[in-house]
Amino acid sequence: MINRTVHLSHWPRPWIGILVAFHLAVLGGYAVGFLNLVETRQLSPTGIETHLWGSDENAWGVGPLIPRKSLRELIITTHNHVLGLSSIFLIVGMVFMMTPSVPSRWRAIVAVEPFISLLLTFLFLWLTRFFHPGFAYLVLLSGILMHGAFLFMVLANLVVLFRRLTV
Repeated sequence: MINRTVHLSHWPRPWIGILVAFHLAVLGGYAVGFLNLVETRQLSPTGIETHLWGSDENAWGVGPLIPRKSLRELIITTHNHVLGLSSIFLIVGMVFMMTPSVPSRWRAIVAVEPFISLLLTFLFLWLTRFFHPGFAYLVLLSGILMHGAFLFMVLANLVVLFRRLTV
């Protein structure tokens, strides 16, 4: 049987440099996205509920009305996030599958997890908005799983990529 495993150690250094730049850019974009969640108070079930259902005042208790998310806004948000994040998860996951630092069985589980949680997060967002605010707890849980697995892959990839650049 032929061993068809591809490792990053076989890639040319310029390609490794591009992957490092990509991963760092993704981390920067993720940091900005996280700041947006902090700014809009969406890091708690109550904040998620307020963001989707609206309120009579803003999250700080003063100021203008927070309007309820419309069907159109939720469609656009879902479309943009699912397409954009799944593309990023694919690239990072494929690189992660080539890192020897994690056993292959765990690599496959961790690489697939963000896709599952992404779909569940948006399913629960829709359920929170149109059925019951209690689904916000599941939005938070699936989001934590998605971001945790993704950040683990990015950091594991960067460790391997930096090692490759310095050898």
